[in-house]
Amino acid sequence: MMKLLRALVGLLIGIGYGWVIGAITLRLLRLTFDPRYPGPMIPDKNGWAMFTAFVVTVITAFCAALAGIAVGLARANALRGAVIGAGVGAGFFLLFTLLNVIGYWGWLMREPAHVWPLLLRDVGATFVVLPLGLPLVGLITGLITSKLKG
Repeated sequence: MMKLLRALVGLLIGIGYGWVIGAITLRLLRLTFDPRYPGPMIPDKNGWAMFTAFVVTVITAFCAALAGIAVGLARANALRGAVIGAGVGAGFFLLFTLLNVIGYWGWLMREPAHVWPLLLRDVGATFVVLPLGLPLVGLITGLITSKLKG
């Protein structure tokens, strides 16, 4: 029963982290246009911003929930939780970076000067969210679950 509670705590912290990152993403995307005048496309800029924030929220929440559940089930303290979170974050970071490079590969071979800024932006955002953020999820989960008796 206590393992289930620890896993549930990790899951909720991970989902909360994904929600926060999604809200920040939506606010940052709304800085790039005036929400009162979203443009003529369907979906318009508001729709694209909400869709992008939704995708970021789901992916981040999934990765963070896995890290939180792993920390909760491992009965890790704060330090071990941060290390587990960093490992999970580094693994997902490498996976998403590899997928990003594969996705941009054809364009990268034709026009590298135009692609490098996009690739670095994507990799930088992924680095901030996963390898830097998931240790925080592991740390918080470890702090909370280490206080649970049993």
